[in-house]
Amino acid sequence: MKAIPQYPNSTLYCFILAALLSCNTKQCSSQHPPMEKPKQASTEALAIDSSSLVEEVPRIPIAELSQEQILHRVDSNPCYLPLVRDPNYWPPRYDSTTMFRVEDLFNENIKPNPELEDSLMFVRRYLVGDFMVLNTDESVRGIKEFLPRIEELFDWEPYKSEWLNDVMTFPLYQPDSILDQARDSLINYVNHNHLISPEGQLNFFDKIWRYYGKPIDKTYSFSRSKVYASGQRLCLCEAYEDTLVWVASAGISSKRLDVKQVMRADSTYAKSYFQLLPLNRFRRYYGGQYTISSKHWERSRPYEAIDIEHDSLLSGGHNHVVFYQGRVELPNFLTMQPHKRFTDAMYRNGIHEVSLRQMPRNMLGTCNSIGCIRVSDYVSKFVRWWVPQDCNFFVAYEPERYHALMTDVNIADLYPIHSNEEGDLFREWVNDHYPYYAKHVELGRTGDYKNGYIQQAYFELGDEYERSQQHEDE
Repeated sequence: MKAIPQYPNSTLYCFILAALLSCNTKQCSSQHPPMEKPKQASTEALAIDSSSLVEEVPRIPIAELSQEQILHRVDSNPCYLPLVRDPNYWPPRYDSTTMFRVEDLFNENIKPNPELEDSLMFVRRYLVGDFMVLNTDESVRGIKEFLPRIEELFDWEPYKSEWLNDVMTFPLYQPDSILDQARDSLINYVNHNHLISPEGQLNFFDKIWRYYGKPIDKTYSFSRSKVYASGQRLCLCEAYEDTLVWVASAGISSKRLDVKQVMRADSTYAKSYFQLLPLNRFRRYYGGQYTISSKHWERSRPYEAIDIEHDSLLSGGHNHVVFYQGRVELPNFLTMQPHKRFTDAMYRNGIHEVSLRQMPRNMLGTCNSIGCIRVSDYVSKFVRWWVPQDCNFFVAYEPERYHALMTDVNIADLYPIHSNEEGDLFREWVNDHYPYYAKHVELGRTGDYKNGYIQQAYFELGDEYERSQQHEDE
């Protein structure tokens, strides 16, 4: 049995975690406000009287939690999912009584870094694929993304310029010229005392943060006239002796489809997609545990010396680019190597940006891929930057909560564009007001009003568009 890595003691832990949060996150749950430091570290404050006398009460070590306590925590923090021993969450023919323990969350393939204040900083990181769209009461969970902001990651001081604050809120919608001006100003805010160098912080802005747009916040996904429950998520987590920190949450699409060759009337063949869910006899398709065995890159960003330096810090990564069937790029592909416990799991899958035209971005949060785990453009870049080599990736879901077609929900109530004419008006507005974004997401000025590109754009900018139209009508 593996030994649990050595942790800071309860007294030191909260102070060390407070320092680490500047490199990780300030948030434990999408349902909760940002985590205060150090109040919500390893102790809870118990007020003795109004004169601020405080007694620190240690939390229970995770290894001592009962299954009832773990299931209670899962409701608000999916980072505890790997510790659930209910066999319904896992592939068949696997003994859930010998399931994962706390020590299994840690990355045993990379060494602690004695040069860091917390030598286990990257050893602690792991991923959880929570592939469920329904709550335990069968209500739709929905997806609400949260990701650390650049200011939180590097502990920057608040911006002194209102203009800079506005530009940095959602830089994806800004033109390159504005972002170049913002970058010049950021030199005054970089943290010279941070683990990541000032050059590394600016490199993060150049190659990752400038693609940050509005996080997904929705209950349903829809494709053409069909509406689906949303809620599938990739969770970025960190393990400590007495708490599991939920660093980030991103909408994903896991497997719903498979592909076959169909003969046309002229005796040529074409691809045809059909539904094949990883349930019942296909439940083994996804194993319960993987390691991120290889961290690939993408063609749109140069891979430079500073990126090599960052990959070295996280024990691995390279500039190779993966292509689907040798033709379609799968940007920032993170190879999912099934653990030896799950020999029946499908190999050669990975986490990567949505890239195939048949797998639109507006379906993130709902299963819609042919096997890999699809994420947004920004999330693929951020996770590639955050995840260490050989990071553990756990996948858990109850079959009855994996997928739900919402036959009682009318798409017209979710998406008010009902014709190509109305769609082209919205397309024109996006191209006029956000030309860089329109180019980035390949949204032309004319086209099908029901395809994934315009629907995704409406998810992000629809509220602003509707307000602009109301203003014009007044």
